[in-house]
Amino acid sequence: MDDWLGRNVDRHREQLISWSQLLSRSMAEAVDLASGLEALQSQLGRMESKLPALRARIAPLQERSEQASRADRHIDAAVAAARLALERLERLRWLERAIEGGDPQLDIAGYLSAVAALEELQGNAAGCRGEDEQRLVEIAADKLEGEFQRLVRESSSVCDYNPCSSASEGGKSPRMGRNSSRRRRKGEQALAVVALEGDHQTLDKLQMILKKMVVLVAGGLERCVRVYQQERVKKLRQSSSLVDWIIRSYGKKSPQHDNEQQLQSEDLILEWNGHLETAITIVYTAEIDLCSKVFGDVLEPWEVNECFARIAGPSGMHTLLEFGESFVRWDRQQQHQTFQRPDKIFQLLDMYSTLQQLGVTISQQLFAGKGEYSTQVRIRARELHKLAVDSASKLFWGFKNQLIRSHQSQHYMVDLRAPQDAGVDKLSSYVVNYVKAVTSDCYVQTMEQVLQIEQSWKDSNPLINSAKPREFQQQRRLILEQAIVEMIASLEDALAAKSRKWYKDLVHQRIFLMNNAYYVFTRVKKLKIQPPKSGGGGGDTIRQLALTDSWLKDRRSKVQEHALAYQKEGWGKVLGQLSRQGLFLVSGAEAARQLVKQRLDGFTAALEETCVKHRGVGIPDQELRDATKAAVVHNIVPAYRSYLQSYGALIEASSVRFSAAEVEQTLTRLFDSMQC
Repeated sequence: MDDWLGRNVDRHREQLISWSQLLSRSMAEAVDLASGLEALQSQLGRMESKLPALRARIAPLQERSEQASRADRHIDAAVAAARLALERLERLRWLERAIEGGDPQLDIAGYLSAVAALEELQGNAAGCRGEDEQRLVEIAADKLEGEFQRLVRESSSVCDYNPCSSASEGGKSPRMGRNSSRRRRKGEQALAVVALEGDHQTLDKLQMILKKMVVLVAGGLERCVRVYQQERVKKLRQSSSLVDWIIRSYGKKSPQHDNEQQLQSEDLILEWNGHLETAITIVYTAEIDLCSKVFGDVLEPWEVNECFARIAGPSGMHTLLEFGESFVRWDRQQQHQTFQRPDKIFQLLDMYSTLQQLGVTISQQLFAGKGEYSTQVRIRARELHKLAVDSASKLFWGFKNQLIRSHQSQHYMVDLRAPQDAGVDKLSSYVVNYVKAVTSDCYVQTMEQVLQIEQSWKDSNPLINSAKPREFQQQRRLILEQAIVEMIASLEDALAAKSRKWYKDLVHQRIFLMNNAYYVFTRVKKLKIQPPKSGGGGGDTIRQLALTDSWLKDRRSKVQEHALAYQKEGWGKVLGQLSRQGLFLVSGAEAARQLVKQRLDGFTAALEETCVKHRGVGIPDQELRDATKAAVVHNIVPAYRSYLQSYGALIEASSVRFSAAEVEQTLTRLFDSMQC
């Protein structure tokens, strides 16, 4: 134990001595390091004192070095800029040769590539255009515009238009519905469609130019649109096309007030319907399709419509509308005169029907845009449609008043001279033909529509208000039928006034009224209204024209009334001579014989006188003539035979000039001679 402790103490003592020696050496080294640091600090102080002088001597050298470096950079930049300017100048000279000397007609793709290079050159210049570049841009724009114009002008082809003349339908007044637009057959005329030759190739070129002009110069697109409109209008108007025919036919013509010009205007309005339909459905439909193909990628739809409207208007549409407006306005002016031409309603109905048929195409397809020109044409067409309805309805309703006044002064549709045979008056045949035309398949639906629209404007007819389609159709027909019934009544009043004015003799008056009443009755009762062709139910069938059967019965009664009045006025005096009144009061055979003889002589004289009055008088209808003859024979011959048989004992053979058979033969010959 003591040995172990002694060994540990010795080991620790040796470690302490070693550490003490190490510490002594470290302290000595620290003293030496401190001395070295002091010496170094002293040396650094001396060096620091020399630095300002050294900096002062080095500063000029540093400045010269920096200047040289900056000069190198400026030189490099100047050289680079000069190189770019030289390259730009060389490219600009190449573009000048390509753009100024190039011809887009020969190589449109190459020319557009040069223009694109010019645009790229401008883009590299950060949007700054020099005078040369601006000049090249204007040159390029002018050449592209010129090429666009050339393509539109030289690529247009026109099919000649040969207007078919509307064959006038002869005959009876009124001049019934030569509805050219509905009766025109396919193939009767070569239709003009001004199109572009080489369609796809030309359209591709036009669209390439348009897209480049949009970005090349401000207003470039508008310039192309303007020259396109000018060239298309010029082509349409200078070619032998449909529109050119319209301009030449209608351009300087308007309805006049003299009869010759009036008839010419009516002939033109008949053709006008067909030409308007052809212009809208073929020529202008093709034109707007072409506008859409050319400008559809660069213009809004309404702008395409406006572009087309600016072509269609000057090339014929305005002229067509103007002529229609002139015709209707002239007709409305005529309505203020005492008498008008009622048959002009058929031209107005044709106009209405054509505008009605084309209304959707005009307002919703061709001229549907919101631009000024599209709106103008749309409004004018709608107003013309309204004018046609208003004029036609006023002319139709005014006809009744014309009938009442027709016997008062000269009128084109009637002859103020009385029919010498007291036959059918021209006014009766005119009115019957008028009614036939109005209720014909060509016009009945149109006439009903016009009257229905006119009534709806007035808003005074409860039948027009809300109704089911079938009921509405029936109500619309009732308006027309009631108007025709009133027209016939006005005709009857006019005929009654004429009979009193023209014929002083009552017999002639009655024959005149009977003839005309029978003529009107037999013609009107045959009229039928054909329902519109549609896919509706089977309830729409052909039916008689009349409000009720009672109206036809009234017309028949009117004929019978005139026939009875004629028999009374014409043969009452003859029949009155066979009266037996007073014969039983006579005293004596001689007195009775003288009275019977006197009445027989009176009968003979009255019969001869009545036959003389009937000379020149006619009953043109065989059925009416036979019926009248039978009635007269039935009234007179049996009465005469009975008279002879009753007083034969008192009658001397010399006193009887005619036997009953001879009287019947006389009457038969008389009525047989009354054929017209």
